[in-house]
Amino acid sequence: MGGRSLIRIGGLAVAVALAGCNNKPRSAGTEAAPSDQVTSSAAAGETKPFPGPAVARSASEPATGRPVPASLPTSTYDSTPPYPVRIFVRSPEDEQPGWLRILSLIDPKAAAACSGQFAVKNQIEVTTDNVRQIRIHISHLPLAERKRIILRIDDQPIELARKNRDYVILERRTTGEWNVAKSLP
Repeated sequence: MGGRSLIRIGGLAVAVALAGCNNKPRSAGTEAAPSDQVTSSAAAGETKPFPGPAVARSASEPATGRPVPASLPTSTYDSTPPYPVRIFVRSPEDEQPGWLRILSLIDPKAAAACSGQFAVKNQIEVTTDNVRQIRIHISHLPLAERKRIILRIDDQPIELARKNRDYVILERRTTGEWNVAKSLP
């Protein structure tokens, strides 16, 4: 039949085209057209802590900043549960509302961002990009007495010891690991 064949399945004749398809293979280095690219959406249940393309990196590789855009999104804080905060800065001196504060950047020539929430009692979630040092105002959050405090920063869990302190300062090592640098009353 010259490129086509008939297959009989359960009494139905089905024509199968063997001539190929109209898709041409892309040569190496040729990028897919925007319509060919797969994108994720918040409707699928995925949330992004801040805008920008997803960048794959190993857990031991610290986040590096992206080029500074002409304007950054506005930093926001909501004082109702889960107390979400989103910070976007070019410098640690920029205005930063809420219970998170970026103290130093990995790449001072690039923008930095962090987001956090307190959705579950005594569990603090924080995500960062291009942040070397961050301060968390833990006395600002409604922590349960005599319970462990778990901080998950960039998917790294850290148990915070209970002390009479208002702030915890965390610092990212060159390996990408976060450590408590100091506590402040």
